[in-house]
Amino acid sequence: MDEEINVTGTNNEKVLFGKDKELRNRIKEYATEHNFVISDFVNKKIKWSETHSGRCFCSPFERVKCPCDNVYEDMKKYNGRCLCRLFWKPEAYEKWLKTKQKQKTLSNVKVEKIKKTKEEKINDKKIIDSIWKSLG
Repeated sequence: MDEEINVTGTNNEKVLFGKDKELRNRIKEYATEHNFVISDFVNKKIKWSETHSGRCFCSPFERVKCPCDNVYEDMKKYNGRCLCRLFWKPEAYEKWLKTKQKQKTLSNVKVEKIKKTKEEKINDKKIIDSIWKSLG
């Protein structure tokens, strides 16, 4: 049965699930020690790592343990996050969340626009049909 561990920190209240308590503790301690935020998909990554001998999710053949030794190098290279997007600098995570929210908002606007266009087409068809009926 999966156990859970609570992780709190800078905007970082997550519950980690999984059978590998050592892995969960390593992730929690690493994030806390380095003041990193853990991404929302941490539990998917834990599940993956548990079935792959605790290897890192991003590059399981080169990076044999999570957290791997490349986190700080990745932070520089990927604008404040590691390659697998498990660990984030708080400011980078906030920026990413805002971007995702904007994308979601834009997506919702596009969906509403499409719905409106479909409704307008349906209304136009009803008008055309009623004109045809009146003619004949």
